[in-house]
Amino acid sequence: MAFACLMLAWMAPLLLYYIGKDGTVAIAFVGQGVLLFVEALFNAGRMPWLVKSFPPSIRLTSFSFAYNFSEAIFGGFTPAVATALTSKYGSTAPGYMITVLSVLALLGLWIAP
Repeated sequence: MAFACLMLAWMAPLLLYYIGKDGTVAIAFVGQGVLLFVEALFNAGRMPWLVKSFPPSIRLTSFSFAYNFSEAIFGGFTPAVATALTSKYGSTAPGYMITVLSVLALLGLWIAP
């Protein structure tokens, strides 16, 4: 998961820069495919890690609350924030947002038990 965080932090602005610069469908397809692969690396380790983080007696409630709360916050507000950042700073701004969130995820992995 840490490797995927570092890769997302490094690659997201770079790939979004090339997608915005070139603008072809092929570059967009390849860039999205690379980001999808790195995100899959992160999610492959996230689910077992979340299950292992909670004791069996409270696992269902804790896991569902943590997962759904984070998905609601970041999945719900990300399109609006990305649109605002893009209109103000350009097409690479969402990549920097992904970088910040990846660093926060890496920090969370580092301090988690």
